[in-house]
Amino acid sequence: MLNRAAKVLSHMEHSPDKSLNSTFNGAVDTQAAYRFFENENVTAEALIDAHRTPTIGRCEAHDLLLLAQDTSELDFTSNTTLKGAGLISQNQHSHRTGFFLHARYLLSGNHVPLGIWGMDFGVRDVKDRGQAKARAKLPIEEKSSFRWLAGYREACEIQTRFPDKQVVSLADRESDIYEIYLEHLEWSEGGKAPADFVVRAKENRRLLKKDPKNGKFEKVKPYLFDEDAYHAPLGRITFKVPTRTKTYQPKGSKTKKTYLRKARTVTQEVRAYQVLLHPPYRFGKRLPPLSIWVVSAKEIDPPDEDPPVQWVLLTSIEIRTLEQAQEVIGHYLGRWQIEVFFRTLKTGCRIEKILLKKSHAIQSCIALYGIVAWRLNYLTDHARVSGESPCSEYFSEEEWRSTLLMSEPDRRDHEAISLKDFMTKVAVLGGYANRKLDPPPGAQAIWQGLQKVFHYAGIWQALHSQPPKT
Repeated sequence: MLNRAAKVLSHMEHSPDKSLNSTFNGAVDTQAAYRFFENENVTAEALIDAHRTPTIGRCEAHDLLLLAQDTSELDFTSNTTLKGAGLISQNQHSHRTGFFLHARYLLSGNHVPLGIWGMDFGVRDVKDRGQAKARAKLPIEEKSSFRWLAGYREACEIQTRFPDKQVVSLADRESDIYEIYLEHLEWSEGGKAPADFVVRAKENRRLLKKDPKNGKFEKVKPYLFDEDAYHAPLGRITFKVPTRTKTYQPKGSKTKKTYLRKARTVTQEVRAYQVLLHPPYRFGKRLPPLSIWVVSAKEIDPPDEDPPVQWVLLTSIEIRTLEQAQEVIGHYLGRWQIEVFFRTLKTGCRIEKILLKKSHAIQSCIALYGIVAWRLNYLTDHARVSGESPCSEYFSEEEWRSTLLMSEPDRRDHEAISLKDFMTKVAVLGGYANRKLDPPPGAQAIWQGLQKVFHYAGIWQALHSQPPKT
């Protein structure tokens, strides 16, 4: 199965934005690919498990590992023949069907993606709409939010596998779940080393203080998001944000607003402190209070037309200095890589256009496209961080020689250049301008340029192959 998967993956990597019919060479190869995906023994889980083995090998060279997790909607409404899809959203005018993809994406400390650790596909039953009160009484293991706790447990398993490294679980506001923080506490009290976590706060939680005389817990007046007023800033940080379309929900509003955030320089005041969280109510169960570290970074004097750039991060990492707080913020910013991964999957690989009829076949296909998307992002970011290695370590001779020949047609004596310089040439093929003040090329220019690289390599191979003997 793995040998066949490797062959299918090779074709998909060369034409990630094409339909399956266009990806494979002729009816025989195309039919073989369809049979591969429809094979009941071929599952997304098995394909990602096989990918995980080399991912573990790539971890060896890094002292810090970041496991980012997030969920993205996959819209297959237009695939009317698909069986097994669930409800994504519904209103009085229309409804959309598909899957919820929950991915775990392993990164190095400098935010280079090392591989996909896991991909799960969830569906929502139409009968669950309007049943929020009933779901609230369920144990977390029976809720869809359990995926976040399961993802953190995977980070703890990685920590157990690599006891000499630091492993940090990263997640956005949807992962602000008390059971994750409790899991860290239980691992620590059980004598096992848990993974650290950095989670962006969503809930404005009630806080507690412990009476030193009687040991009882008392509620305190300020809630979590008001606690900044009682702590002096550690210092300030300054950085630039690009122009980007953003969505936010104003305080007290039930609807979200979209606006165009213009590029600007942001200055934030940074605070860090430890708080004692009041446990939330859980039906039939009482949770203990626990202490947690908070990093608050809030923009000073934002423009009137834009909401301030600010984060309240909850973490298990102790913070005493501005440098330690900046390190935690840096970890959290690595979470953006999983957003790039989803964008590459949807826009570069166009997975929502797959027209397979069975859900398990589509999920297996998406798993392979996930590996394609990871490799595109890995090459992009690896070239940015440590791109001095020769390009021949990452590309076949046909690929790098043909690309260099097309970029410099007057030369015939090309030697392998650095990966960083080669990826710049690839990006130029994909539309990157490569002007003096331009930032490093992004994933989109890379994936568009790689299509030409693979075409050049195919022509090169055909021209240099020996004719068959007669």
